[in-house]
Amino acid sequence: MLGHASAHAVYKFVIESREKCRPVAVVHLVGWNAEIQIGSLCSDETSTFERYAKVMFTKKDDIGFESFATKSLKDDTTELISLPEDDCDELVHILTRNSLFIPPQLRTISGLTRSLLQM
Repeated sequence: MLGHASAHAVYKFVIESREKCRPVAVVHLVGWNAEIQIGSLCSDETSTFERYAKVMFTKKDDIGFESFATKSLKDDTTELISLPEDDCDELVHILTRNSLFIPPQLRTISGLTRSLLQM
């Protein structure tokens, strides 16, 4: 997914479980060159910057996921990525965990959850 991010654009992906042949997440890659400061601003330790991609996603347990995934699959600009079930679960876990770095009032936009993926 991150290999596709070579220009400022929105890249859309439906992530499908290879074993179940069913969508587990819809991911929109919306920013591919964000830098996040890692470390404390209030301590003497040196902070570092790490590169992240900004994404918006919805997952199979979210309300309205099935219809959104079906609609996304019909969109010619959406790519289908088929992964093993364990990789699908790990991706959803990472996206969900990383969304917690975003303030709650900014976390959801238009029914999609904002998150980050480390590059």
